[in-house]
Amino acid sequence: MINGILLLHGFLYYSIVIILPLFLSEEFGYSDTLAGIVYGGMGAAYTLCAIILGTSIDKLGIRTIETFSSIALCAGATCLAFAYN
Repeated sequence: MINGILLLHGFLYYSIVIILPLFLSEEFGYSDTLAGIVYGGMGAAYTLCAIILGTSIDKLGIRTIETFSSIALCAGATCLAFAYN
């Protein structure tokens, strides 16, 4: 079951990653440079969180962490779906 959740989590995350720069440029009128800076900031935050929170995965277990991260990802995707200029 956890592998299925990880698959869906990865699908949602990488779907957002692929369209985020285009979404920011077309919907919000960001320049390509600004959309790239936002995209780069998201990648940097992802990396920083992975480094910092890596030990919590060992302590709490992957199932708990994946549940919380999936809820957060779905909440963010829902906010992105209803975002408008």
